[in-house]
Amino acid sequence: MPIRDEQGNQCHHIVRLHLRSLGMPRVSEFSALANAQRTYGPHGICISFESGMSMPQAVDTATQCVELVNVNVGTCLMNQGTFNPTMTAQQSAMFGIGDIQSIPPRNILAVWVENVRKEDGTRLAGCASHPADRGACVVAAAGSLWTLAHEVGHVLGLTHESGTRNLMSTPTSSISTNPPELSASQVATVKRSRYCQRV
Repeated sequence: MPIRDEQGNQCHHIVRLHLRSLGMPRVSEFSALANAQRTYGPHGICISFESGMSMPQAVDTATQCVELVNVNVGTCLMNQGTFNPTMTAQQSAMFGIGDIQSIPPRNILAVWVENVRKEDGTRLAGCASHPADRGACVVAAAGSLWTLAHEVGHVLGLTHESGTRNLMSTPTSSISTNPPELSASQVATVKRSRYCQRV
């Protein structure tokens, strides 16, 4: 039986999303969520907000806070939507604090931090490499309107696209349509993902 998301889209598929914040995003978490719903919803895929939490209190501020709000994601491997088998220590710590272990395995976790950097120092708007047993992504505070939706797309199996109209264009700050486009093949890929469930 179809359901509706907060944007009024009728959906037969659902992606369950849990939001956590260790940073102060330029685009608020709920604005980013609404933009993700506006992007996927017209294709019958509801992005469902399952839980949210600001987590500075979950971090030992004397030893970990600075480390976890400025996350080194290594090479941020996610070729063809696969996970990174070698997580950095910071990624492992970030995906393990607070109540995160209670999130169901077929749900997706999104964590906002102040800065996301590759091992060579390059700044990223986000990264979707994640543990083998958990769908997750990290979003930088400076991420664009579409960074959350883009990184969730990677977790769901999507890869980068050329041009500026598609959700998987990079960088997301260059996306020129509102909301961004998804092709029929991209929608099919998302619906096949283990993190997208039929309702």
